[in-house]
Amino acid sequence: MRPAHTWNGGVGRLGRLLVRSRLKLGRTQEWMASKLNRSRGAIVHMENGHRIPSAHRLRRIAKCYGVEVDQVLRAFEYDARGKS
Repeated sequence: MRPAHTWNGGVGRLGRLLVRSRLKLGRTQEWMASKLNRSRGAIVHMENGHRIPSAHRLRRIAKCYGVEVDQVLRAFEYDARGKS
């Protein structure tokens, strides 16, 4: 059984959205980590699909990346159903 903080174990839609959005802005994982008060390792885990961001963090991520919260939530829901 997987620990509660992981999901499908692969890079799903949410991870791809996070990476694409960050790179589109020319930002680093370190920049995102500082915005979310997390370590760079935590950002790597989110982008790789090994860690699920909290709802609060999903909203902050959307704001930092300039994407709609609904877009982030749709990607998260899609991954949570095990489809990537």
